[in-house]
Amino acid sequence: MLIRRFEAETTPEALNAVKEALGPDAVILSTRTLRGRRGRFGLLSKPMVEVTAAVERETPDAAEGTSRRAPNESWRALQISRALVSPLEDELRALRETVERSVAPRPQAPSFADEVAELRRVARALAARVPEARADDPESHYLSAGISPALACELGVDARARMHDGAPRDEAVVEALADRLEPKLASTRVDDGHRLVIGAPGVGKTTSVAKQAAVDVDKRTRLITTDTHRLGGSATLRGLGKALGVKVDAASNPEAVARIARKRRARLIVDTPGSAQGDEDAIFELLRTAHALGDGARVQHVLSATTKESDLRRELARFACVSPDSLIVTRLDDSTELGNVVNVLLEESTPPIAWIGNGQRVPEDLEVPDPHDFALQVLRVCP
Repeated sequence: MLIRRFEAETTPEALNAVKEALGPDAVILSTRTLRGRRGRFGLLSKPMVEVTAAVERETPDAAEGTSRRAPNESWRALQISRALVSPLEDELRALRETVERSVAPRPQAPSFADEVAELRRVARALAARVPEARADDPESHYLSAGISPALACELGVDARARMHDGAPRDEAVVEALADRLEPKLASTRVDDGHRLVIGAPGVGKTTSVAKQAAVDVDKRTRLITTDTHRLGGSATLRGLGKALGVKVDAASNPEAVARIARKRRARLIVDTPGSAQGDEDAIFELLRTAHALGDGARVQHVLSATTKESDLRRELARFACVSPDSLIVTRLDDSTELGNVVNVLLEESTPPIAWIGNGQRVPEDLEVPDPHDFALQVLRVCP
């Protein structure tokens, strides 16, 4: 490699000198400004530009055109680019560290909700480690009612706090459960909105429709049955409607429901055929029927208290796409254990209960759930 320095009054003149002496392949290694050497002690002298350049010497073989391969000149671009990029990289790294320090989130004190969630997590962990409670502990009452160990431990903490304040054990156990149930028991009110009643076969949808019509006495209420494809499917509702003095219409499809809703200036309660597991067409028809009733329609999902917990969860998941806003829980009088209902109901995604059914009488056995009475029924502590 041949390295030379060139001096000139201006940078273009120095670069031209480099090109003439070393050719177009010369690489500029450095440039700097020098004080001129003319004049006494360098006074009144013009500044000079010094350019250091280099060029690869040609070997004899290369000069004769017999070189086997061209020299690797990638070091040139690497040397120049690293010399330029390294300072920029250091500066960018320093800027990034400064920004990260300035926007780093400050640790916040845990909120009350976070603390409660942590206490519940600890309670679940303790319940998993000690699943059995003594007979005189509050947890034993919840466990004997079929409530899950984790939830029983959480309720036990609340009940013990009440007992510490002087409440008797049985009262503390009931009130702790009633407080937890209260947000999940919807306050049913008479309104003008349409209602669509859905659920699996045999859970008591038709009876629930008739009971609601009898409880909410309103001359403008009309019942619609869409169970027109099954032999005798609409007979039960027509018989109940006749006994109650409520008019019953039949609609074979969602379009017919929409026509009735437009034609009748009334509040409609729509009974639907039971949707069996895996019947996706029936779910689609329910969606169309809900749409036919309009945006203000309420969707009520009927569940039987005699259904085991895993099946209750499966039914809720299956009908979730229809967006039910409340539940009707039937056959509480036939169930020997209601912990399955409580375990599912107290989950965040489960809609609240609007009605509970305790028998077949119309309308006496349809009630708006009361937190205290429902807790008593779950725990079986009432005489």
